[in-house]
Amino acid sequence: MVTLSIFPTYDNNENGFLLSQLFRYLLLFFRRWAVLVALLSVVSSSSFASEEFFPRLDLAGIDQVSDQEISDNLYVYEDVEGQASLEEVLLSSLEWQTRNRSSSLNDLSEESSSGVWHRVKHNPPNFGYSHSVYWFHLPLLNAAHFSSDWVVEVAYPVLDFVDLYVVKKGDVQSFYKLGDKQPFSNRVFEHRNFRIPVTLSPLDEVDIFIRVKTSSAVQVPVRLWSYGGLMKYDQIDILIIGVYFGLLLVMALYNGLIYLTVRQRSNLYYVFYVVSYGFFQASLIGLAYQYIWPSGVHWNDQSILVSLALSLVFGTIFIRSYLDLRLSSPRLELFYRGATWLGVVCIVLSFVLSYDLMIRVMVFSSTVICLCAMAGGLYLWRSIGRSIQYFTLAWLFLFAGGLILALNKFGVLPRNLFTENASLYGSALQIILLSMALVEQINMERKKRFAAQQRAIVQERLAREAQEHALALQRQDNERLEQRVQERTAELEALNDKLQELTIRDSLTGLYNRRYLDTKAEEEYKRAQRDRNSLAVLVMDLDNFKQINDKYGHLFGDTCLVATAKVLSDNVQRTSDTIARYGGEEFVAILPGASKEKARYLAEMIRLNIMSLEMTFEGKRVPLSMSIGFVATKPKEVGRYEELIKLADEALYKAKEAGRNRVIGADDSPNLD
Repeated sequence: MVTLSIFPTYDNNENGFLLSQLFRYLLLFFRRWAVLVALLSVVSSSSFASEEFFPRLDLAGIDQVSDQEISDNLYVYEDVEGQASLEEVLLSSLEWQTRNRSSSLNDLSEESSSGVWHRVKHNPPNFGYSHSVYWFHLPLLNAAHFSSDWVVEVAYPVLDFVDLYVVKKGDVQSFYKLGDKQPFSNRVFEHRNFRIPVTLSPLDEVDIFIRVKTSSAVQVPVRLWSYGGLMKYDQIDILIIGVYFGLLLVMALYNGLIYLTVRQRSNLYYVFYVVSYGFFQASLIGLAYQYIWPSGVHWNDQSILVSLALSLVFGTIFIRSYLDLRLSSPRLELFYRGATWLGVVCIVLSFVLSYDLMIRVMVFSSTVICLCAMAGGLYLWRSIGRSIQYFTLAWLFLFAGGLILALNKFGVLPRNLFTENASLYGSALQIILLSMALVEQINMERKKRFAAQQRAIVQERLAREAQEHALALQRQDNERLEQRVQERTAELEALNDKLQELTIRDSLTGLYNRRYLDTKAEEEYKRAQRDRNSLAVLVMDLDNFKQINDKYGHLFGDTCLVATAKVLSDNVQRTSDTIARYGGEEFVAILPGASKEKARYLAEMIRLNIMSLEMTFEGKRVPLSMSIGFVATKPKEVGRYEELIKLADEALYKAKEAGRNRVIGADDSPNLD
């Protein structure tokens, strides 16, 4: 930890250093050291460090400090002249406490005069626009027996000069010179707010002193975070800001594309307004200083004024264009035209006049224009339609967001994520509703143009109506006739297909019949010859089917055949395969490209599935089994498919002779290659 000087430095604007000035500063230097020595001797025993006047905020065991806890332990001192140093402020505090030892903490909190310490009534403290320097004192205590790391934050990025002192037992342990008048690189944390680290040792006491001087409103929202609590807060804060500026970007691009498409000027003015207002918000919350111009110290304040003035300019131009005031209300057109020129003048004056004067002028002007926009929208609420309703609600939400933020800053509303970001929420809703208003306006204009076009073509349509009616009747008759011909043709084709299908299908099982099998088998045999590919044939027969028919009847036998056909269809599923009922209880499958192994595997699967069929007659299970003979080979160049069926049939008889319910291939048959 580095111990730094607590004495402020003053710039000397005169050329050179006169001997008398040097002597005076030397006297001042020794005088301040003498005061500091006296102060340090008093601090150890004075009531300044005691809990009677400045009770300490105990940080043991907590993750986040509430605003109420900070306001109960935050004290302020107004330096009207703005020349007091840290040791002089401490000395005045000691002297004041010595004179007011009988005062209670309530008396201390009610004190409001300058030159004395008093407790702030609420966090964040707000003193409006003031030329005074304000000192804040936050006494901390770590009552735990382990170290504690914290972050002190001043969450108002537009403060000009923010000096933070970390004091332990009268010694300045750390000094940080921050503010938006300082280069962004001076900051310990690369963040838009002013943050410093504070470490408290076990049973340690630390005093945080904050010196604030600014041309903006003196709002000093002091926050105290643990690193874990800060990380959680930053995640939500980054999400809100990212969504907000992402929304502005999307709306600007969307309406820019609409302008390029329909060439409606209101969309172009809307884009300029969104961009300028986005820069205003980015400058106001410190994002622009952090990411866009971190070295632009002098430009930073002007950026807020210029972007707000540009928002005023493009906002009024947008209102004039959207409401078409030149035709609808010439007097209101003159008012908004004057407001536009006021914004232009404010851009120029922002480089000449002081920040506090210009920001008041522009905030007042923006408020008046916002209220006038709402009043104009309410006046036209019913006459135009939904577009003006969106327009009015947009300015209402913007005004409401600013009002909630103002009430939050003045302590009327509690400080939370909603009230702190109310202006972001309000402006986001405004941007969305204005875009909806533009879209609705375009839709209304399109509807009007469409209605006019419809009226224009009605007369022409009526003039041709008689002639077209006659032509339409003739065309309808032709279409009906053609439709009937097509329907009849389709019916005949469907009937023909059905008849054709019936000629090749077995009426009981739904499988192909022997006639179709002979044709298909010959085609596949020739294709296998031509492609020199393998061809497999399975011949399958239900075992003891005649006895089943004799014992259980032909109806039950037919049921068994249908179930068998279902098993065969479930197993032989390739579109190139063909399965047919060859006759009675005998079935044949043609398998192009199947090897002996695949043919045997498929045959075994069929046999096993046949065995697992649950066929019952009068409550009793009737077992079924199947014998299968197969052959898989490459057909010879000269030959017929009947030879393959014959070989498979011979293999089937071998299976029957071997005891049925088995698969046998024609391995011992002559090689047809």
